[in-house]
Amino acid sequence: SALFGSSALKGVINLRTAYAKDKPNTSVTIFAGGYDAPKYQYKWWKGSSQQQQGVNFSHAQKIGQLDLVIGGHMFNDDGYRGGIVTQTLGVGTNTVTEDVLKTESEKRGRFNMNLRYNFKKIPGLSLGVNTNMMDVQGGLFFLWKNADSAYCPNDIQQYKNKRFNIDPFITYFFGKGNKLSFRNRYFITINTNDKAQESTSELYYHELQYQKQFKNKLTITTGLVFMKQQIFSDSLFGRHTGKNYAGYLQLDKKIKKLTASLGMRAERYEVDTAYTRGYLKIGKKEINDLKFQPVFRAGLNYQLFTYTFLRASYGQGYRFQSVAEKFVSTGVSALKIYPNPSLQPERGWSTEIGVKQGFHIGKFNGFIDVSGFWMEYHNMVEFSFDFFLPDGQTPGPTIPLPTLLANAGFKSQNMGRAQIKGWEISINGSGKIGPVNVNLFTGYTFIDPINPDYSPNKDTLGLAYLNVLKYRNRHLYKNDIQLDYKFVSVGFSTRYQSFMENIDKKFNESLLHDIQAGFDYYDFTYVLPGLPKYREKDRAGSWVHDFRIGFQISKTFKVSYIVNNLFNEEYSSRPGDVRPPRLHTVQIMVKL
Repeated sequence: SALFGSSALKGVINLRTAYAKDKPNTSVTIFAGGYDAPKYQYKWWKGSSQQQQGVNFSHAQKIGQLDLVIGGHMFNDDGYRGGIVTQTLGVGTNTVTEDVLKTESEKRGRFNMNLRYNFKKIPGLSLGVNTNMMDVQGGLFFLWKNADSAYCPNDIQQYKNKRFNIDPFITYFFGKGNKLSFRNRYFITINTNDKAQESTSELYYHELQYQKQFKNKLTITTGLVFMKQQIFSDSLFGRHTGKNYAGYLQLDKKIKKLTASLGMRAERYEVDTAYTRGYLKIGKKEINDLKFQPVFRAGLNYQLFTYTFLRASYGQGYRFQSVAEKFVSTGVSALKIYPNPSLQPERGWSTEIGVKQGFHIGKFNGFIDVSGFWMEYHNMVEFSFDFFLPDGQTPGPTIPLPTLLANAGFKSQNMGRAQIKGWEISINGSGKIGPVNVNLFTGYTFIDPINPDYSPNKDTLGLAYLNVLKYRNRHLYKNDIQLDYKFVSVGFSTRYQSFMENIDKKFNESLLHDIQAGFDYYDFTYVLPGLPKYREKDRAGSWVHDFRIGFQISKTFKVSYIVNNLFNEEYSSRPGDVRPPRLHTVQIMVKL
C-alpha cells in the first residue's frame, strides 16, 4: 500500500511488457467454440449452439535502438443468455410495446503498440510510449425473469464502449544503483447505451519515482503521484472532477537471512468539494482533520533454513469513495440505483503471517505455503438494496404500493465495521514423474467475514440473525495440474466455492414482506422470482471442472482442445447470475 496506494491492500498483480529480443518474434492464436445446451431447462435458443470465436496476435522486434511491440485481439461471442424481451417504444401517449429477441452478446476489438528507444550515447536512458485502444459493444444481462428460466432476462441493456490510453515514460539508470523514472497516462473511456445514458471520463496520471540501491543491500524508493479524473455525464453521473495527490517512501533492507521492509504513503483525495480529512492515532493521542491521510506498512521475511521462509506483514489502507459510488443515478430493469453524495471514505488494515517450505520428492520440486490473515475495515462501503423513500418516510402499510415499488433499489452505503480473518494453504511445484513433466498448483482458502458490531435490531438489510458479510463464500478451493509427455500436454483444473450464506434480504423475499399483507404470492413484488427455492440447490456449494489437451505439432504450431465446465454444472457467482454451461473451444497457435 505504500508504493501502489490503498488499492493494493489486498495484493498486486505485476504485469510486465515482453519487449523485443534480438530475434523478431510473431505469434498468432485463432480460436472458435460453442456452448452446449444447459444441464436443465434453460436453453432458449433454437438449432445449433451459441458460438464464440476470436484471434490474438503479437509481434516484437528490434529496429536499431528501438524496441517495437504490437498486438491485437478480435472477439465475438453470441452469448449464452437471452430471450424475448418486451420493450416500450415512443414517448408519452404515443407508445407501443413489442417483443424482441435480445442476447447478452459481445463484440470486442483491441490494438496495442509499445515503443521504447534506448539511447546509445547516453547509457541507461530510455524513453517510450505504450498505447492501447479497444472498442466493445453488446448486451448486458442484469436480472432473470424467473428461476425456471434463469438464462432468460427481465431486460438486456445494449451498450457501446470505447477506450483509449497513451502512456509515455522515461527511465534513466545512472551512477551506482540509481534509477529515475517518470510515468504518465492519459486514459479516456466513452460509454453509450440504449437507455439514453451516456458518459465520458478522462484520467490523467503522472508519477515521478527515484530508487537507490546501496552496496549494503539497502534500497530506498520514493516518489510523487498526481492523478486527475473528469466525468462528463449529464444523466448517469452528472459532471464531476476528482484529484489525487500522493507521496511515498519505502525502505527495503537485507541483513543476512532477514529481509525487512518499511513504507509510508500520504494520500489526499478531492472529488468536487469533498476532500480528505486525515486521521492519525499515536498512542492515546488522536489527530483529526489532516489535509492528507497517512498510511503505513511493514514486512519481514526470514530464511530459517535452506528452503524454509517465515514472513509477516502489516499494511494500512484508505479508499476515497468513487464518483460512481457517490453520484450514479440509473435504472436496471424495473430497479433504480440511487446516488449517495454523503458517502464517507473507507479505512482499514491487513496483517498476515506465513511460512513457505520447499520440498523435494524424486525429480519433483515444490513449495508448501501456509498463512493466516486478518483484515479490518471502518466505514465499509456496501452496495445495498432497500427502500429509499422521499422526505424521510419509512416503509409501511400506509405507503401506496406504486410509491413503494418506485422507490426500491440500490445505493452505496457506509455499513460500519467489517472483520475478515482466515487462513490458506497452497502447494506449487513442478518436475518429472518418470518420463512425464508435471506442473501442479492447488490451494484452499477459508474466511470468516463478520461485522464485529453486529446487532440484529439495527443490521436488517441482510438475512435475519446472520452475522456474515453479504456476498462472501467462506470456502474456496482451486487445483490445476498439467502433464506433458513428448508433444502432448493434458491439463485438468477444479474450483470450488461454498454456499453464499448472506445476501440482501429483499432478494430472498417479496419486496412487500412484512409491509403489506397478501402480496408475497405475486411474482411482480419479487426482484428475483423463484430465488429462495433456487438457493436451496446451492447449499452444498459448487464444483466446476475444466479440461484441456494440446498437441505441439512442431516448434511453431500447436493445436489445443479446451472444455470449460466439463460436467456442465449449474452454478452462480451472485443471486440471479447463473454462469455459462459447458463451452467447447478449439485453439490453433502459430509462432514465427
